[in-house]
Amino acid sequence: MLLVTRLFMAGEIKLMLEGTDIDPRSAIDPLTKSVRFRQVSILKRKSADSASLKRAHDLHRELFSKLPREDEDGLVTDTRESLTGWQSELKSYSPIAASKFHPGRLVIEQAISRIGKQLAIRDSYEFIENLLAGKNDWLELSEDVHDVISFYKTQIKTWQRMLDAMSAFNDNHEALQQDPNAANAIKELEAIRDNPTPYGQINRIDALLNTVETVNAQIAGNEREIALSAIDKKLAEIETALDQVHADVNLRNKALYPMQQLKAKVAGLSSIPQIHYLAGQAGKHLDTAMDLISSSYQPVQNDIKEPGTNVYTGVKPVAVVPKPIALISASRYSTKSYLEDESDVDAYLVKLKDELLAAIKQGKKVRIQ
Repeated sequence: MLLVTRLFMAGEIKLMLEGTDIDPRSAIDPLTKSVRFRQVSILKRKSADSASLKRAHDLHRELFSKLPREDEDGLVTDTRESLTGWQSELKSYSPIAASKFHPGRLVIEQAISRIGKQLAIRDSYEFIENLLAGKNDWLELSEDVHDVISFYKTQIKTWQRMLDAMSAFNDNHEALQQDPNAANAIKELEAIRDNPTPYGQINRIDALLNTVETVNAQIAGNEREIALSAIDKKLAEIETALDQVHADVNLRNKALYPMQQLKAKVAGLSSIPQIHYLAGQAGKHLDTAMDLISSSYQPVQNDIKEPGTNVYTGVKPVAVVPKPIALISASRYSTKSYLEDESDVDAYLVKLKDELLAAIKQGKKVRIQ
């Protein structure tokens, strides 16, 4: 058994257990237990001829861009190591390639499967023969593997930047479509994103993103400026109301802080829907501030002089309490979706006017939304 083991480890013979090639580690148990000797078959190892070795050597160079050793065992070992390297890299990229809008998933799955089958061949002769039989398939696969590995090594940051930017553009999609340059750039970016093999187009991404980002910044800036101007006007109204009641610092802070925070949020936004939404909240903050000022109001009192004397008899409130707020939705008083003629306009204005005057007569001040 020692002689068999030495021949096996020297590569002169190969051992089979129940019809399957076994490697040195798997051979330990059957070679050390006499009851299993009969299960082991000994075959003279078949060696590849020089022509096959040269072809396998050249194929390795084409696949991996490096030279392997020239002897059979060295060539097979080097090829196994190179294939294992591919396999390891591809497996590391598999999770991200399986996520939405990431290329290479099918290539990775096919390559891992093919490499696994090749590595499962233990006999060096059969390993070389199988490798050479699939030469064209291996060469075709290697191009795809190199593309995928190169993408996830060197281009993935650009790709991720594109996906993040396109996600951010979604909020302003309708506005961006109104600009021809932005619309065309988005269309091209979507084509690149949806391409299963976009590797040759990655170098176009930055220029296309720059086109969309420039337009997006402009249209978002315009909407942001309008919203901030409206918020500033409401801040001015709150400050005026605070001045009228001679508010102290504490009341001023409570009344102004929510609107100031809202302004800060809007100033940092690029999403038009979010800008519109927060700008719409400014009215509610205004109402809340006015209610706070009204509820915190302490009327100013003056001494009252007795008529015809110099005697002061008491105090009496002389300041007017801030008016409560009535919120009126202008669209509520139209009975039609569209006003089509003068009579429709007159009817709408009469209803709206009646509602406004009713609120004024009740001593309220009106905010229209």
